[in-house]
Amino acid sequence: MGKMTAVLVEQDLLQACQVIFGDELTISREFLEYVQLSGVKSAYRKRAKETHPDSLVGQGQVAQLRGAQQFQRVQKAYKNLSFYLDAREKGVRVAVVSPAARANPYQAGRTARTDFNRKRAQARHRQKTAGSAGQGCGYSKERPSHNGTQGNLFSGRLPNRPLLFGHFLYYSGLVSWQSLIKALVWQRSSRPRLGEIGCRFGWLSPEDVFSLLRSPDGRPIGQRAVDRGLLTPRQLNTLLALQKSQQKRLGEYFVQNRIFEKARLQEILRRYYAHNYRQSKRARQAC
Repeated sequence: MGKMTAVLVEQDLLQACQVIFGDELTISREFLEYVQLSGVKSAYRKRAKETHPDSLVGQGQVAQLRGAQQFQRVQKAYKNLSFYLDAREKGVRVAVVSPAARANPYQAGRTARTDFNRKRAQARHRQKTAGSAGQGCGYSKERPSHNGTQGNLFSGRLPNRPLLFGHFLYYSGLVSWQSLIKALVWQRSSRPRLGEIGCRFGWLSPEDVFSLLRSPDGRPIGQRAVDRGLLTPRQLNTLLALQKSQQKRLGEYFVQNRIFEKARLQEILRRYYAHNYRQSKRARQAC
């Protein structure tokens, strides 16, 4: 699975969607998050029928050659999307590449593979060092990387106000800001999609979700559903609450990546709750 993840770059998948669904559909990364296998299969059957070599019998050799090439593109696009959807169901996400890399698909693939190999090497290094670093303290603090920025830790004092747990970790000097961002992205990507929850409740249909994704305007999909009358504000709030309740806890990211052991995480949580209790009590007394 890891090797295939390296080649599933965003550029390739967006192009595959364009081949299968056609140029009239607005394809975005959000579309990739919500597209379903049933929709891909339906669009694929239509495109395969249109481009199949049998449909070009009797036409010129040039037309037949172009048709055969297009049919091969459709087959390859369907294969890539099918694999992506299977991987997505297992928790694998699209590899994001830079705008410069997107202009060169070959370079994008090389970039993704290089990034994958680098992350795998880093993970192996953490596994080797976490045991010795974690003995006696239950966790391994991040250290600055060779570029001097990736692992930098905050060294000041805790702010005198209640904090979110992620902010508490950062201001306590336990994780870098970069790692906190990665943890937040991981947490968000692991939660169920709003459209999927709406479909399970019967408040949205797959067609509704597909329609919302066809014309993204920068606003959250839930707000667009309300504006179109597909959801009521109360239904949207319910879906958002359910989505938040089903997302993984932030601390799990640091345990999975061997930054903290479970026992150390529990100790940090106790300090976190004590800090917020003291700050809230101080604020009440000041009033």
